[in-house]
Amino acid sequence: MGIIRRDRYKRGSWNVISDQDGQKRKVEDMRMQWDGLFVGKEEFDPKHPQLELRPRPDNPARYPVRNTEPGNLVLPPFTNSDIV
Repeated sequence: MGIIRRDRYKRGSWNVISDQDGQKRKVEDMRMQWDGLFVGKEEFDPKHPQLELRPRPDNPARYPVRNTEPGNLVLPPFTNSDIV
């Protein structure tokens, strides 16, 4: 089997260099990856689905920690001897 020349003439096409391995190929044998690299069909790596996740925003419940209404407020008893 002989060597396949990638710089053969094909009307309406041109040669390009792969960003992945630096080999010369025809433009119709190349693909643009999601990260902007121009690579050969056999080197093409599709974008992983996990990179497209859009997490839902959290909705934290904002409940008061304690009841601060004056009628229900209970303070611990203390005496003057407790004050320093």
